[in-house]
Amino acid sequence: MGDGDGDDPLIGRRAAHVLGAALKPAAIAGGWGSASSSSFARYGAPMAGIATAAGAAWPATVLFVDAVISPGGTALVYVTATSRISYGMARNGHVPDGLSRTSRQGAPWLGLAVAFIAGCVFFLPFPSWRTLVSLVISASVFMYAAAPLAFGAFRSRLPDIERPYRLPGGRILAPIAFILANEIIRWSGWDTVYKLFVSVAIGYLVLGGNRLLNLNPIKPEPHLRSAAWLPLYFIGMLLIVWQSKTFDLSNSLYLDAGWGAPHNPALSFGLDMALVAVLSLVVYFWAMAVALPTVRIQAMIDEVVVEETAGH
Repeated sequence: MGDGDGDDPLIGRRAAHVLGAALKPAAIAGGWGSASSSSFARYGAPMAGIATAAGAAWPATVLFVDAVISPGGTALVYVTATSRISYGMARNGHVPDGLSRTSRQGAPWLGLAVAFIAGCVFFLPFPSWRTLVSLVISASVFMYAAAPLAFGAFRSRLPDIERPYRLPGGRILAPIAFILANEIIRWSGWDTVYKLFVSVAIGYLVLGGNRLLNLNPIKPEPHLRSAAWLPLYFIGMLLIVWQSKTFDLSNSLYLDAGWGAPHNPALSFGLDMALVAVLSLVVYFWAMAVALPTVRIQAMIDEVVVEETAGH
């Protein structure tokens, strides 16, 4: 509510004061950190709980309804996007050929079914919505962490390729972006990170099983030399996060970081972040050194362009 829209700029502040005044002092007697055990936070939705405690039932209802609708929309987006990813991977020979089957309308129906079932299975190892969201966010960061590597490889191998935008200082920004992505993964905590890497390991088992069992007639070249840095990256990140402390930002206390976490991690605050940065730089420049040669990358691009042209 700005000053120029004709509304009282203090309305929002007054509403907050009204809600705050309606709360029972005992509910927050131990500070906001103890609010999780109070009556207005029993559902894990503090704002809805505060509105209910203040006697404003309809805002709480709206918040709870939105808590169902909003994740539902996200689920639809992710299920359809994942089915398209599995379709593309099947067309490239990385997963079973059946995932490339489409309906008469062109929808990858088997990929949709697999994505839905996999999404339901993912609810099993997570005790709460928060922990599931943590994994999804970390997985997204992990996925985007590959972008600086791809950018660096293209910048070094195909510096003159036609593109709509050329990032200034890309050779410096790419390794920095890779470091920052890995720092976010580190701060996700061991309980999230080990589950993330287990999921990645399952994905590699699917890729290997597809090839060993001949579930797809297309046999892409594995390019093992160009992926030689992956074991160091995975094992290094796991070890660093495993031996790093996870803090509760409200009281700066070390938390038990979940299954397999040591009671007294060896890495102090700051040292763990420094090690992540060093590992990130080693992995980044190693990946650049073993990236595919220019001729092979260009051939792969040409294959995609030819297939898209033929499809149209």
